[in-house]
Amino acid sequence: MTRLLLAAIILSLNAAASPQAPPRPRVEETSPRARAQDDPTIHPSAGSRPPALPARALAERGREEPGERRTEGWALAQWKVYTLQLPSSARLPIAITTPSILMIRASWPTPADLTISVLRGGTSLKSVRGVSAPLGGQLATARIDVASPGQVVVAASGTGSATVTLHVGILPAR
Repeated sequence: MTRLLLAAIILSLNAAASPQAPPRPRVEETSPRARAQDDPTIHPSAGSRPPALPARALAERGREEPGERRTEGWALAQWKVYTLQLPSSARLPIAITTPSILMIRASWPTPADLTISVLRGGTSLKSVRGVSAPLGGQLATARIDVASPGQVVVAASGTGSATVTLHVGILPAR
């Protein structure tokens, strides 16, 4: 009897330890992938258009994302856009009514060696030189703490004639 019991246990252990046939792979037919060279993002002259955004995505534009705060920083600043044509109108007076942070982004499409300066009463508060912008042209940015109300002058100087677009933001200091 013990021999029979022992044989049954050995057979059950062998059956449990023996490998079972692997499951058969499942093959699904899908649509063929588009070629990368036909993607208008990679190759703009490919001719095909990117897919349209769903109506829901268009309707939600402007809604704040979780964690996004539009009540702080540059989003609170009062922004204005100015154009300076060098060399004739290279100075722009700006009135500051309260202690503020002045933010400036200057850009010009042609390679020109320009310096953007912020002056107050003949004293330079900050000067920045243009650098190459990612999409071409030149770019200069500055952030200036203006401690008291008054007038500041944003000036552009350098060689050549260029059209400078100034984005000026005034953020009241806290």
